[in-house]
Amino acid sequence: MHPTTAAIDSLGDLIQKVKLIRSQWTGGQRPQEELWFRGQARLSDTLTPTLYRDASLRSGFHLKENSLLADFRLQAKSLTTSPSSAELEKWFWYVTARHHNLPSRLLDWSDNVLIALYFALESAWNSIDKTTWTKYRDAAHRAATKAEPPAIWVLEAASLNRASQGISAILSFETKEKCLPSYYPEPGLIKETKYNRYPIALYPARSTPRVHSQRSYFTLHGTDQRPLEFLARTSRIKRKSVLLARIPINPSRIPYLIDDLILCGIAPSTIYADLDSIAKTVKWSFMEQGSLDAEKSAPKAKPET
Repeated sequence: MHPTTAAIDSLGDLIQKVKLIRSQWTGGQRPQEELWFRGQARLSDTLTPTLYRDASLRSGFHLKENSLLADFRLQAKSLTTSPSSAELEKWFWYVTARHHNLPSRLLDWSDNVLIALYFALESAWNSIDKTTWTKYRDAAHRAATKAEPPAIWVLEAASLNRASQGISAILSFETKEKCLPSYYPEPGLIKETKYNRYPIALYPARSTPRVHSQRSYFTLHGTDQRPLEFLARTSRIKRKSVLLARIPINPSRIPYLIDDLILCGIAPSTIYADLDSIAKTVKWSFMEQGSLDAEKSAPKAKPET
C-alpha cells in the first residue's frame, strides 16, 4: 500500500499531509510506532537500493557487495574510529560506506521530515546559482513547473518488520534476532533463506557525526531485488500491510521551500557535519549577503548638470 497524496506547496502543507497519513494509519489513536521519511529527487524514483540499480552489480551481488565493502574498509580504516566489538564493527563499516556513496542494499531514511525534504530538494538546490537567487525564487522558472516533482516517502517502520519477519519492533545491530546475520554481505553468507528474502527496518548505532546529524535509519533489502514499494504491494508481505505513502512536491515551489529550510536551520552543514559542507553553507550565506551589500554600497551616478 503506497497511496500518493496531492503535491505540497509549503512546509505547512507537508506537516498536514504527514499528520493525515499518520491519522489514517492509526485510526486517529495516539501513535505508538515510528514514521520514517525518505526524500527523492524524482517522483518516479523507486525505493531500490543502489546495489540493485546497477545491472553490472545485480548478478552475483553478494560477492560484489562484499568486495566493495572490503576494499572500502581496508582503505578507510586509518581515517575513522570503529567500535571495539567485532559484531558492531562490521555493521559500522557497512553503514559508513553507504553514507559515503558505496553501493549497497541499504536505503537511507530519517525520522525528521525536514531532513527528508532537504534530500528531495538537494539536486535542485545544488543547481541554483546563488547570484541569481532572487530572480530564480521570485520567477519560479517556468521550466520548474514542467519538471518531474520531487517526493518524500513515508514508512511506518515496524509494519515492514511485522510483514517480513513477524517482529513488531525495529531491529538494531545489537539485537540477537536470528534473521540479522543472513543479511550481512559476507561471501557464502548471502543466500536466500526463509529469513532474508524481504527488506527489514534497522536502527543503526549513531556512531558517526553524519549518521547522528541526519537522524538516520535504514531499510536493508534481502535477496529479492525488486523495489520496496513493489514488494509491499504485490508480494507475500502485502497480506501483512506494509504502511507506505508518497508525498509529491510542487516543483514551482522548490525555491520557497529551500528558503523555509534555511529558516529552520537545515543546510548542508547540518546534514553532512563535515568541513566541506560547512564551507558550502558559509559560501552560500556569504554570496547572498555579499550580493546585497554590493548592491547597497554601489556608488550612485551623479545627475548630469
